Amino acid sequence: MNRTVCGTLLAPLIAVLLGACSSGPSGDYGGDDCGLYDKLSFRDNGKVYITMSLFGVQVAETAGEYSVDDDKVIITANNQTTVFTLNDDGDLESSMLGEKIVCRKGGSGPAANSGNKPPVSLAAAYGGAACMLDKMAFSDEGRVELFVDDERQTGTYTLKGNQVTVTARSGSIVFTLNGDNLESTIEGQRSVCSRL
Repeated sequence: MNRTVCGTLLAPLIAVLLGACSSGPSGDYGGDDCGLYDKLSFRDNGKVYITMSLFGVQVAETAGEYSVDDDKVIITANNQTTVFTLNDDGDLESSMLGEKIVCRKGGSGPAANSGNKPPVSLAAAYGGAACMLDKMAFSDEGRVELFVDDERQTGTYTLKGNQVTVTARSGSIVFTLNGDNLESTIEGQRSVCSRL
């Protein structure tokens, strides 16, 4: 057998073997169930580009690195590591703030779904005598300022249905939006923060 024929027969076999070895993520992942992630763009060189959005507005784009260990995809960016599981459908699953998220292969983030009804705006301040926090000041960009015992913390918030999850350096609190009130149980005590 001459070299040309041998090379022609081996080339497809090598391509198949190389394809079988690359079982990790590739391309873009996102979708409505992808939490705060608008898009995860994986490259063959171990790099991943992460776009995050709040209420359809892009707030951050970060470059990170990823590695694959069996069905686990480990992403490290900004000194934080997130572990995803590559499921049988080829999608990435993880959890964020105690909730399951699924980033779908080829999925686009919430910004692309312009047909969805926009969420209720929380751009206001909340507080009052029944509120265990001195004050919370929300902005439309998904940011919130918390005032507790004369200390100011800056954090973020997400709105899913009537559930508002506020995250700052001291942790996360889930509130229920009830009319003009944000209600929660903090350290075993009921807290009702009214719109100011």
